[in-house]
Amino acid sequence: MKRFLIIFLGFIIVIQSYAQYRGSLHGWVVNKNDQSPIFGASVILENTKYVTLTDSLGKFTFNNIPTGTYTLKI
Repeated sequence: MKRFLIIFLGFIIVIQSYAQYRGSLHGWVVNKNDQSPIFGASVILENTKYVTLTDSLGKFTFNNIPTGTYTLKI
C-alpha cells in the first residue's frame, strides 16, 4: 500500500508540473462591417501545428496549448 501511495503521489506531481505550462486561448471572429459572426473561418496559430474552425457564433477555442505568445492568422 505504501508503494502504491508513493507512485500515486509521484504521478500527481508530474501532472501538476505539466499543467503549469499549458493553457487555452479563445475568442471570436466577426465581420468588420456589421459585427456578424463568421462561421467556419480557419484560425491558425502561426508557426505551430494548431488550427481550428469557428462555430456558428464565430467562436473558437484552442485547449491545452503551451503557454506563450502567439500570432493568430484568420
